[in-house]
Amino acid sequence: MASKLGIAAAVVVIGGLPLVDDVLEGRSPGTWDFVIAALVMALAVQTVRAVLAMARSREHARQRARHNVEVLGAVHALNTDPSDPGVMATLAEHVAHALRADLAAAMVVDEEDPGYIRSIASYRAPEGFDERRWPADHGLSGRVIATGEPLLVGDYAEVIRKPMPMPDGFVPKGAMGAPMRWGGEVRAALVVVSSDERRRFTEEDLKILSRMAALGSLAMEHAEMRAQLQRTLRVGAYALIAAVNARDEYTAEHSENVVELASSVGRRLGVGDEQRMRLEAAARLHDVGKLAIPDAILSKPGPLDEEEWAIMRRHPDIGADLLQHVPGLAELSPIVRAEHERWDGQGYPRGLAGEQIPIEARIVFACDAFHAMTSDRPYRAALPVEEAIAELRANSGTQFDPQVVDALLAIVGDPGGSPSGRRVPAVRAA
Repeated sequence: MASKLGIAAAVVVIGGLPLVDDVLEGRSPGTWDFVIAALVMALAVQTVRAVLAMARSREHARQRARHNVEVLGAVHALNTDPSDPGVMATLAEHVAHALRADLAAAMVVDEEDPGYIRSIASYRAPEGFDERRWPADHGLSGRVIATGEPLLVGDYAEVIRKPMPMPDGFVPKGAMGAPMRWGGEVRAALVVVSSDERRRFTEEDLKILSRMAALGSLAMEHAEMRAQLQRTLRVGAYALIAAVNARDEYTAEHSENVVELASSVGRRLGVGDEQRMRLEAAARLHDVGKLAIPDAILSKPGPLDEEEWAIMRRHPDIGADLLQHVPGLAELSPIVRAEHERWDGQGYPRGLAGEQIPIEARIVFACDAFHAMTSDRPYRAALPVEEAIAELRANSGTQFDPQVVDALLAIVGDPGGSPSGRRVPAVRAA
């Protein structure tokens, strides 16, 4: 065994018979000779045992290192985007590699019918496995979900009376399952199966599987919370949008166009999916504070005077305060409040500058201004797109974030045009 592990061991064998020289010379070993021989033998045995123990320790260390690599890979996948459906498939693959299993699957209780379970991710499962569902009492996963306890079996076929389908020619032997909990209850199970009779899963393996199941639980809980947030955002946002629509048809249509532009700019700037979701929601609701602005100002057929502008400038604060008290929309409040802040710090209502302004607000501000300039208003006709582009370029670095302007202009048709060279008054967008 020692040679298989790459470790050389010297074994000394000492017998109790007289040595040849002693016999020829008429001498025979005395009592001390046998005592010394026994001590040397004992020492040799202890040496061999120590070498073998060292070998086992090194093999165990190699296994632990492999486990750690796979766990780190799973953690990295979860940190990238735990709500990505592909994360659970990655977790199943890492689990199989870490535990030297032939098959792995994450089985979840069906939300529509709790009497069934289905696969949300698998590794080396038979074709079509992830599209099917089975009664909740089937398979090792069914038992683990029912009991809420991890389970290790030496022979799958002998223990599991209602087995799950396996790949063609696959004969399951050792198997393990660990529960996955979120929302205060067992909702799924992470299962691994081996077809190798020599692969005997251990209690240590079961602990590793349980830790990785806990990682999967975090991913599933995150995905569920995100879905709930999206539902809340939609319900709350649509209720407010309906109120804006009833008040001012232009504001509603304008907001939808700003959403489309802002989403494209965010994608071009590399804004992540979750942040872009907030960006789109904030763009849709950036003018919600205008619900509190009098009709005489909101629909005035001419330019606003300074007193009217002072009232109009209150709408970011009004909108932000309103969102602050709507469940699920409070995180949009800082974006809506900062939507009229300028890159040079000369905006309102707080006078924030540069990167003090949330990136979502900087994007909405530029898109809002561009669409306002290219839309007909009661007091003026829409500007040609070329003029609106020139104004954005002229105010890049003062009124607007230069990177946002570059991304926006690349989308609306001026990907690298040079500034017009003339000074243009700052864009005045309500």
